[in-house]
Parts: sequence; structure tokens; C-alpha cells
Amino acid sequence: MISFYIETINKGGEKEFVMKCFECGNNGIMHNHHVIPKVKGGTAVIPLCETCHGKVHGANLSTSELTRIALLKKDKEMLCRVFVLITVDKYYIDDITEYLEEFDFRRPYTKQNVRHLINKLKRFDIQTLLDVFSDILEIKGNVFYGNDFFIEEWGYFLEQTSLNFRKRTHYIR
Repeated sequence: MISFYIETINKGGEKEFVMKCFECGNNGIMHNHHVIPKVKGGTAVIPLCETCHGKVHGANLSTSELTRIALLKKDKEMLCRVFVLITVDKYYIDDITEYLEEFDFRRPYTKQNVRHLINKLKRFDIQTLLDVFSDILEIKGNVFYGNDFFIEEWGYFLEQTSLNFRKRTHYIR
């Protein structure tokens, strides 16, 4: 059996158990890492220090970066819907707003709400978006658009919105 704790002696001379990183064995602030991703139904976690947790996710991710990704996952379905409307359906901001109003009756959508969702998407590189949205993108409709398609279309979208922003217009492809 693998132990996630090390036995130490505290300042009072008493034994105590401190959590250690599953990978490197260091103790300190730990992150609970899902062995099987939570979005795929995983429930088992192992403790990892910040450095090892970042390595597992493919980069030296800081706590703030992991938090940003967690927040992206929190609104994953809605953000993926906006991402697909932009890249696949080539919707403009008015079309996205109208579509979301029909899709989600719980709250009214305005252009400002949609811009907020789009800006949230823009904070992430395309590979992070594709990783987080992979399970949804694979089941969308009868056709799976490959990563190259999304990379090209998202790049085009970012380029166009950047040019339009410089022109002081709010046109979104």
C-alpha cells in the first residue's frame, strides 16, 4: 500500500503525519490530482505538489494557471458552444446572442454577456481550449472537425477581432 503521508516530529516533540507529493515525495501545499480526469468520471485523487501537478498537465503550470483552467472547465459547455458557433457555424455576435437566448432561458443574453464569454475564451491558447473541450467536440453532430480545422478557424477569428478592435468596431466574424 502506498502512503501519502510522512511521519514527522512537530515543535512540541509529538509525532504528526504530513501529506507528501505522490511523485517527488516533498511535503508542503498539495493539489488533489484526479488520476482519471474528473470530466471523464474520475473520482480518485492523489496529492501532488504544485511543480509535479504542473508537469502532469503538460507544462509548469502555476496555481493561478490551474485555477484559470478550472474556471474554464466550470463553464465548459457554454464556452464550447460559443467556440463552435464562432469556428464551425461562423456566427456573428448578434447571431450568438440570439442563439444563446433561445438555448438558455435561465438568463437573458446581451451582446455584453457574449463579449464576456468570448473574452474568457481568448484568455487561453488554442491547445488548452481543445483539450478542455475535446469530449464535447468529438460528439458534436455527425462530423468531427479535426484539431487543425479549429486551430485555423480560431486563429482567423483572433486575427479578425484584433484588426477590428484596432479600427474601433465591434464586428465579430
